[in-house]
Amino acid sequence: MSSEMFSGQAIAAILAGLSVLTIFIGMRYFITNSDPIEDRLREYGLTEYIRQGNRSKKDSDRPDRFRGIERLANGFGFGAKLKFMLLRADLPMSVGEFTALLLLLSALIFV
Repeated sequence: MSSEMFSGQAIAAILAGLSVLTIFIGMRYFITNSDPIEDRLREYGLTEYIRQGNRSKKDSDRPDRFRGIERLANGFGFGAKLKFMLLRADLPMSVGEFTALLLLLSALIFV
């Protein structure tokens, strides 16, 4: 009977490990994959139009609450790409705020 319970626990552990691995592979694909719309706009020479965005470039009025988390995101190598995606989506959030929100949601899901 204990061998049956162990096999169920082993299967659950393997599935949990595979799901975490899939999440990391998906994040890598999502962050490093080129955008087909951006490629098309680059053909027409409109890349500066995208990078300018519609929101103001003032970072001085933003508090530095999440500066450490932003450095962590930059340390993992996806801070610049995430900043570009936030600018392009016209979200009024910094990389640190967005990363903190993702970490909070991930913690709530797993707890």
